[in-house]
Amino acid sequence: MSYRWGPEARAVLDPGLRGVVRVLGGPGTGKSRLLIDAAVARIAAGADPESVLLLTGSGRMGARARSALTTTLLRSQEVGPCRAVIREPLVRSVHSYAFAVLRLAAQRAGGPPPRLVTSAEQDAIIAELLAGEIEATFRGEKSVVRAGETLSIPSNAPHSFTNASKKTVRLLCLCAPAGQEEFFAQVGVSVATRTTHPPQLDKDAQAASKKKAEELAPKYRTELL
Repeated sequence: MSYRWGPEARAVLDPGLRGVVRVLGGPGTGKSRLLIDAAVARIAAGADPESVLLLTGSGRMGARARSALTTTLLRSQEVGPCRAVIREPLVRSVHSYAFAVLRLAAQRAGGPPPRLVTSAEQDAIIAELLAGEIEATFRGEKSVVRAGETLSIPSNAPHSFTNASKKTVRLLCLCAPAGQEEFFAQVGVSVATRTTHPPQLDKDAQAASKKKAEELAPKYRTELL
């Protein structure tokens, strides 16, 4: 589908336009097409293709965008200095871009690359992470949470976890919004693997850990009861 752009839309297609531009429109009004045409216009004007990134919420418009940009790259070999060989995709979904950032971070740190897993494999990995059962106290009420079960705790709600059994317990704690995990990273004791038993702390070490937690708690808006 081709569009005849009005004056405001044509301003977006200006290769010299800089800054943040917000385009508002309902479904079918051509927002995605305008995004593609804006990228094509910049590449046709000589912009380095690797300086252009179309970041989409899903992969639905990916094929159309890639087709339009690929055509422009091929034409650029004949009419301008723009490179037709690039190292990274010009069109990415948010999820694909996030994965690329993680991959690059792992490469720079010298670690193994991240790996995408399927839903079934993900369930198996999470099941392997969890073990045993804990006694959770939430707003004064106690309950037993077993492996595979979920406990959702809103912010500012008093709560605690206790291993009331004699067996090993592993739980997966997700904090939203992010930031609270830094508190646990500083007051906790790191272990080599998820199955490594934590070291036994003597009374002095326990007192030092408690003191550190109390000192850091206000920074992370945490109240220790």
